[in-house]
Amino acid sequence: MQTINESDLCQFIGTEQYFRHPIARKVVWTDGINYLFNNGAAWLVDEIALAQMQPKVRNNQNLREFQLWTLKVTNKRGVLTLQEDSNRPNIIEKHFSTDFPLNEFHCYVEPLSETEMCILLTSEH
Repeated sequence: MQTINESDLCQFIGTEQYFRHPIARKVVWTDGINYLFNNGAAWLVDEIALAQMQPKVRNNQNLREFQLWTLKVTNKRGVLTLQEDSNRPNIIEKHFSTDFPLNEFHCYVEPLSETEMCILLTSEH
């Protein structure tokens, strides 16, 4: 994995361009998420984008308004979770091996339009 660090991610505020997922065509992402995508974390963007196609995500009105995604990494073991908001139960929880360089990472998914969902860094909110 390329070097991804928090100081690089914090520099992204807003976005100049949106990037469309090749399979989940109603999902776009920002410059900051594209930085992750191009630096070895395309798998993370894919996980979040493809989850948007699951009925339990797609049909949940609260998740169509806001999603909090969290990745926690300890000893190369990752746990990726989706919540409606902080301190809410996990709707998705996936465990896997990873070389993701940050111990903890958060991002949001919000509607960009009536039909499109956008993945963005917390600093781009």
